Order: sequence, then C-alpha cells, then structure tokens
Amino acid sequence: MAEIFISYRREDAGGYAGRVEEGLERIFGVGSAFRDVVDLRPGEDYLHALNARISSAVAVLVVIGPRWLTAERDGRRRLDGADDVVRQEVKSALASGKPVFPVLVGGATMPEAMMLPPDLVDLSRYQAVQLTDVGWDGDLKRLADVLAPLLSRQGSGGRRRWVGFALAAALVAAAGGGAWWWGQRPDPAGIWVGEVVYDWGYRRQEEIQLEKFAGQWRGTASYLGVARPMGHLEVGSASLRFQTHSEVMMSGETRQLTHQYVAELHGDRLDGVLSTEGGFSPYRPVRFVMTRRTSPP
Repeated sequence: MAEIFISYRREDAGGYAGRVEEGLERIFGVGSAFRDVVDLRPGEDYLHALNARISSAVAVLVVIGPRWLTAERDGRRRLDGADDVVRQEVKSALASGKPVFPVLVGGATMPEAMMLPPDLVDLSRYQAVQLTDVGWDGDLKRLADVLAPLLSRQGSGGRRRWVGFALAAALVAAAGGGAWWWGQRPDPAGIWVGEVVYDWGYRRQEEIQLEKFAGQWRGTASYLGVARPMGHLEVGSASLRFQTHSEVMMSGETRQLTHQYVAELHGDRLDGVLSTEGGFSPYRPVRFVMTRRTSPP
C-alpha cells in the first residue's frame, strides 16, 4: 500500500502526530500512514528502515510543534546535531524529491531559513499546512484532499484490482451469497486475553472486552489489571482503535495518562500496539497478542 511518511519530534508533537496518523488512516485506510513509534518492528535498523520508508513514500509530512526548533539534549539544540533523527528524516525527505508538507500544530509557526541547519534550509520555502485544535477535522480534511491524488496515482493499479474484486463480491451477494461474505468477516465481539509486557519490564495478564449494543460498539480494556472504558472506539472490518485513560502520581502530583490501542484481527487472534502518552516520563510503545476466550476463566 502507498504510504504517507510522518516525521515528528516525539517530545514536541508526539500526540499530534498520532492524531494525524489516526485521521489519515480513517480516511485512506489502515496502513496508509507510517509513524515510527507504532510501525517499526522490533529489531529493525532504525535509520535504515526510516530512509527506506521515505524513499518508498508518496509524500512526507513534517509535523512541527512549538518545540520542534528549540528542543535540547545536554544543553544543545537537538536540531543542530548531525545525528538528530528528525534532522536526518527531513534531510532525506528534501533530497528524495518527494512532496514535502510542513504541518504546523499547537500554534507553531513556520521556521525561517536562518533558524535551520544548512541542509534543512529548503524546508522554509515549502507552503505549510496548519492544523488547529478548534478546526481539526476541517483542517485535516483539507490536507487529505491534497494528499488524495498522490495516493491515487501511486495505487491506481492496485485500486483497479480491488474495484474488480469488490464488484465480483457484490455480484455474489446479489445472487444470494451475502451470508457467506458476512460469515468470513472477523467478529471482534467477545473477551480477549493475553500477556502485556510493559516498557519497564512488568508483565500482566490483560483483558479486552467488546460488545455491540443497539448498533453501537462499546467495551473496556484493562491496564495494570484495572478495566477502563474505551473512548474514541473505531471497529473496522479487521481492525480496532480506541483509547483509555489512567492516572499516575509522583511526589503528591497527579497526571493523566492516555493509552492508545491499535490492533488487527486475525481470526481468534488480536495483534496490537499500545502507546502511552502523558505522565512524568516518556513510554515506549509495546506490542501484544491476545486470543479470544472461549470458556469461562
């Protein structure tokens, strides 16, 4: 599938980048966007994989938040370091000749040329797209309208094959095969259980419960053994997206954590990624596998 590469600085716009990916995949389909925190496989060479993804992408989005320019490490601006991953991503994107779209979030403004390292100066000449919290859906739709022709050109051959397959399926359903088609769709309803190894090494048997009531999906997912209600729940033909919330306390201060779940259904197996944002320190994403519970615990 044709991909849109999303470059971002995690401590600057990690949450926004996740929203962009989620929104674009809602419009163009699962797998249409690539974001390193979710999509890199364990053991992959980080820079090699990112460069390969950029070279095969149809477009690159550079998500720029308020701290994209000024984020520091050891008292030095990160963007000035030759080994800075964001700098390498943008440099590779500019050199690739692919369409590059600066995406401004969180009230950020477009960096001026004098503020950028020499190999990123060209970025200042690109027309930026601004995504605002108040007008997020409309802003994202305008961005998607610009990206749609790029994805269409890249995937036209595959799209023709898919349209042919869909037409054949429709004819089968019209001839009385509809029950067969529905019977082949994965059914996410039920209880899913599996071990989750959190990024600090703690292991816990967790559980996801899903049901459809009055035409609407609802459910819970346990985090550290506590069942938490799902929000922003999206159930596709073979995919699942939702978020839950929890709180963490340190030195008398309480902060909220947001847990983003993305999963694919493979029969009676659920393959997923859990990303956590907020709190007092960054969390690495963790992968998990759950199976459908077929008998009482």
